Amino acid sequence: MSKIHFVDCTYDGEVEQVFKQVEETSLSRGELKKKFLADFFQLFFSNGRLGRQWEHKIIKPRFAGISQNRFSYNEVIKTMKGLNVIQLEEEKEGVKMFINADFKEDVVRFTKDGTMSKIISELMSSLP
Repeated sequence: MSKIHFVDCTYDGEVEQVFKQVEETSLSRGELKKKFLADFFQLFFSNGRLGRQWEHKIIKPRFAGISQNRFSYNEVIKTMKGLNVIQLEEEKEGVKMFINADFKEDVVRFTKDGTMSKIISELMSSLP
């Protein structure tokens, strides 16, 4: 057997993480978008409630972990702002990002049980 059949645990971290990445690469693009959106919207939950989050402290730093270089931060935010799903609010300490009140119920249902609403479907088809 060649070296490529063995996982290098010193480089790859945990073996389970490597298997998870391999499994996710075999998912279809639609499934990847759905998983990404659920993970992205989960960033807005705190203590079980959907709320506002700091862009520079919460959203942006954790984005790379959930997108795994499959989606561009700027394109995703631009798409969501274009569909009016998320809104930004300037404050002294920085920018707070939040889900538009009109779509909160859709986001909660999608995140909790995967229910696809019209806006979530639009968002999935609009993502690059």
